[in-house]
Amino acid sequence: MSSPGSGSDITEQEANDLLHKLITESTKVQVVFSAVGGISAIMQVAPKLLPDGTVCIAGGTDFSSPQVIFDPRLAVSRKYGDRRAFSRPPRHLEERGAPSLESALFFGFKDGSQLLLLAIDRQQHVI
Repeated sequence: MSSPGSGSDITEQEANDLLHKLITESTKVQVVFSAVGGISAIMQVAPKLLPDGTVCIAGGTDFSSPQVIFDPRLAVSRKYGDRRAFSRPPRHLEERGAPSLESALFFGFKDGSQLLLLAIDRQQHVI
């Protein structure tokens, strides 16, 4: 995830608006979190806003479920790309369940960690 990719830089307000849209529409996202040192986490779920303004991406409702919680206000860079930025997965991967993507919302943080929210094509997957 160290490549800047083909997304466009966006403002904090634009990122907040896009994130709000994902949350209010309960859009299923493929979440990719990458930290310094090569640590990464990937899961597929709908993001939720917590009362303190952080965003929770949880793999279930149990306390022990995998979770990624982040504060979008702490991001130092933000990017957005829609379906024009990437193609459909190859047929053999689609047959194994690989999702088609609608958009990508990227947050980069001061410590070098990165969080990418890949919105799943709603026609293909329904929550």
